[in-house]
Amino acid sequence: MAIVFLSLIFAVVIVVTVLRPDQARPAFVVDERSKGLLTPRAGGLPLLGVAMQALVGLGLIIPDDEADLGMPAWTISGFAVVMLAVCARATLIGIGLTIGSDGLRADKFTGTVVVPWEAVDPGQVWSSPFEVHLRYRAPELVRVTGWVVNPGKLRVDGVVPDFAAATIQHYAANPAERMLIGAPAGQLHPLSQAAPMAGPVTPPDTRPAVVAVLVLNVLLGAGAVAMDFTLGSELGNTSVPGLAAHAATVALVLLALRMIRGAVRLLRTRA
Repeated sequence: MAIVFLSLIFAVVIVVTVLRPDQARPAFVVDERSKGLLTPRAGGLPLLGVAMQALVGLGLIIPDDEADLGMPAWTISGFAVVMLAVCARATLIGIGLTIGSDGLRADKFTGTVVVPWEAVDPGQVWSSPFEVHLRYRAPELVRVTGWVVNPGKLRVDGVVPDFAAATIQHYAANPAERMLIGAPAGQLHPLSQAAPMAGPVTPPDTRPAVVAVLVLNVLLGAGAVAMDFTLGSELGNTSVPGLAAHAATVALVLLALRMIRGAVRLLRTRA
């Protein structure tokens, strides 16, 4: 059990480090072979898979004489199996954005969105943390494969979202310069920022989703602490499994606090 908890702690800490907003840079990866600008594919998803496999193992190592721990452990393992299934495609392919001379390609968790430049309205592009949002002027031209909930939200891990939005705006408004995409000269200046959206249209209100994330992470932190007390009383606070449970709880609480902090910041900016 100690190995399971320690591998979970390692994966959670690395994933949080990879997804830090200050890791983003105002630059794309230039792929001259495929003539495209790519967002870097981070290693967070494979490490998340390691964490989920550790949680699956948690349900397999509960001793027969610890019946009280069986139901919580199997519930957590079931959740981990679902997460592995959902993230399987994204782990193999990666998630991110590719900008090419013919348009955009966004690889998401469970599907892909292909957007020709004719569908992009330069005046309806804006950014949010980790994402670029588009309101299409010709949505019938957008092609979706797999299961995609919102084809107008494009993940841009590793690239400053405002810089990514500015790049999309630039090439949507300047067709003659698309031939530069995929060449070093096709990169915009690092200080490029997205222009204000045209017209009175404002970005959609995302506060309900932010509040939901806030509540879920409060519950995650509280649940981790409650589980820690339960495991400590059952296994012993000074035993190796008990110490591993304490360490896993600290990692989960720190993750929850980081997400809560980000949600509070977003709510303040939208107030």
